[in-house]
Amino acid sequence: MADFCTLTRDEQILVVTMNRPEKRNSLPPEAHTQMQRIWDDFLADSSLRVGILTGAGDKAFCSGSDLTSYQGGFDGSLPPAGGGGLTHRFDRKKPIIAAVNGLALGGGFEIMLACDLVVASERAEFSLPEVLVGAGAFGGGIPRLCRKMPHGIALELVLTGRRMDAAEAHRLGLVNRIVPSDRVLEAAKELARSLLRGAPLSVEASKEVADMALEGKSISEIIQAEDGAPKQRVMRSADLQEGIKAFFEKRTPRWQGH
Repeated sequence: MADFCTLTRDEQILVVTMNRPEKRNSLPPEAHTQMQRIWDDFLADSSLRVGILTGAGDKAFCSGSDLTSYQGGFDGSLPPAGGGGLTHRFDRKKPIIAAVNGLALGGGFEIMLACDLVVASERAEFSLPEVLVGAGAFGGGIPRLCRKMPHGIALELVLTGRRMDAAEAHRLGLVNRIVPSDRVLEAAKELARSLLRGAPLSVEASKEVADMALEGKSISEIIQAEDGAPKQRVMRSADLQEGIKAFFEKRTPRWQGH
């Protein structure tokens, strides 16, 4: 199988780069399977805490599916973890940051929406243009967009396929930070390092609770659920005692992840 992604490691941060710049980082079917394995390995590696997903070059983060595969009869089927190995993955406790260096279109936009935080180039653009080619954004993009921004605007984007620029995406809360094009990856790493300041179990449990809210569960359901495993993992951890000790000793905590 061809390698559609390159991997680099920066201490506890894994950077995954979709590497088809000549195709605007569009993804053929087998790329999703490779990315599923990459994220499986990331989640299983206790020495890695934060992932960053970006695209090669300065034109596109990911322009979606490689349409030439559909000409060969591809029916849009994805591996169990979905587009980019992320869109259908619902038990992920480690945060992933999308470093959007250009266009995020169709399936590429859906993969971005499946990430937790977004750093975008000031030249980035986003759209779900599937209806314009007779398809549909059936990789989780429609419900996530409707959950993350005002419904009427989300519906307009879904039904018209229009492009949204970085400023609008930031104003509507889809993007955390906008930076110059040459600083996207470094800004994403800066954000990742800020996440590393928190205790691993605390970050994972907090993300787990936040994901329940995104899924639309009621506050009472979430409070009941968080009183179980998420809260118990954190409150009984050695890292909690380390954090309290470091606070009183006015030093940086040394997290162990347990």
